[in-house]
This record gives sequence, C-alpha cells and structure tokens, in this order.
Amino acid sequence: MKGGLMEISEEALAAIADAVSHQNSIDYAETGPKAAYAQAVHLGVSLSSRYDVLAEYEAMQRALDAMPELLARRIKSVFCDSKACAAYSVVIRSGMILPVLPGAVLSAFETLGGFNWLDVEYEGESLLTETSYWPGEG
Repeated sequence: MKGGLMEISEEALAAIADAVSHQNSIDYAETGPKAAYAQAVHLGVSLSSRYDVLAEYEAMQRALDAMPELLARRIKSVFCDSKACAAYSVVIRSGMILPVLPGAVLSAFETLGGFNWLDVEYEGESLLTETSYWPGEG
C-alpha cells in the first residue's frame, strides 16, 4: 500500500476494464430495440439515449409533444439514461427560461406514465429535480 491506497497491477486494471466493458455490452444489448441513430432532433430539441433505445426516443418525443410547442422549443436537449431506466435530464436553452417552464416539463413527463428521475437544468443550475413518479404506487 502506498499513501493508504492499494497498488493495482497493470494486468489487474486491464482485467477490470475488460469486465466493465463486457458488462456494458450486456446492459446495452438487454435494453430493447435500438434506434437507427445515436441522436435525434424533435421540435428543434436534441434527444439522446445512453444506449440508443428506440422506446426512450419515442417517450422523449411524446413528452415534448405533450407541451405547448412554444414552450417545448425553449428546451435545448433531453437525455435519457438507459442505465438508470426512465431517468431524464432536460436542459433549457440559454436566455429562454420562463417561470412556468420547469413545471410544464414536469407535467409533460408525467404524461409518460412515470419516471425514475427528472432533472430540469438552466445554465448549469438544477431548477427542478423529481424522483420516482409512478402513479398508483405508494
């Protein structure tokens, strides 16, 4: 041990990296049908999914469609973290914030039937974070 840290050999690090890569490929394969693209644009909003899951792109599009279009176009991007399942990060365009926008985003994502996590961010600051919205559970 050096300075309280355990030294790990290059071979062990390589084996760990291989194991993590293998697990990521399993996770990717098990998340369902994939989109033919790694990123999409809907209503001028950039959409992305960690594992390119088609159902996640469709859900993000439905959420945007549930909002008034003039509010939806104030959103810069939506990311769905496939690894966390139904976990969304929404970024509002710089200079486009309105007091009603975080609540409108929340309402739109509630129309999907539930989510594990939703964060709405503006200029690097989280304006709204909601966890585990699943109607009927509780």
